[in-house]
Amino acid sequence: MPYSTLNKHLVSSKDLSYERTVWLLDQAAQSSSELIVFLDAELYLERTSALKTIHRWRDAGLIPQGPVLFVSNNGAASRHEDFTCHPGYANFIASDVMDWARQSYPDVKDGVIFGLSLSGLAAAYIASRHPAVFRAAVCQSPSFWWDQARFADELPTSARPGQEYWICVGSDETSAGVSHPPSGLYQGMTQIAGCSQTVAALRSKGYEVSYREYRGGHDPACWGEDLALALPWVWRKRVEAELQSGSG
Repeated sequence: MPYSTLNKHLVSSKDLSYERTVWLLDQAAQSSSELIVFLDAELYLERTSALKTIHRWRDAGLIPQGPVLFVSNNGAASRHEDFTCHPGYANFIASDVMDWARQSYPDVKDGVIFGLSLSGLAAAYIASRHPAVFRAAVCQSPSFWWDQARFADELPTSARPGQEYWICVGSDETSAGVSHPPSGLYQGMTQIAGCSQTVAALRSKGYEVSYREYRGGHDPACWGEDLALALPWVWRKRVEAELQSGSG
């Protein structure tokens, strides 16, 4: 199990309205200026080979060696509440979780947040509402169809120049008019339509967006393959700058 290589902790919000299990990679790496945050820890750790991909790109020097935090989704019912553009949960991640991490990593100034499906929607929401905390969001098959694309309709103008969003969706994600258990969350438009509409909204509001449509469906195997592309993309500018500095 991938959890055996991680340090397990419990993080609570200051008002005790949230308490979530987190798994931390690289507790000894205390000089990093960035924290990588994965929502939906169980899906990323168990079904996308996230740890294997992280180690692969670290060894290649394409992503930093700093701390990585995986936040538990706390079960299906919590996913439907926390991940649907909930301001309280967004504050918990951007404030309480980040403050907790800084106790061990005082040099952390920025975060990069990852999510898939409903947590992809949450990652985009958290980054757009807390731009001073997160410089980039990776949103894999994000559920932008939620509430008839409400996220796109309520998107604020970019408040951080250069904030970036990686958005991917599968060519087979064409289901609509379906309800999702356990809450009966209704999906009235396709995943592709929701993503297309949101990408246009993000760009019109001044955000930087990389949009990728892959061949496949709403599938953890596809997300694992996409993650191998998204991770180096997030740090490509830093790697390029380091290469230019070295060559100079």
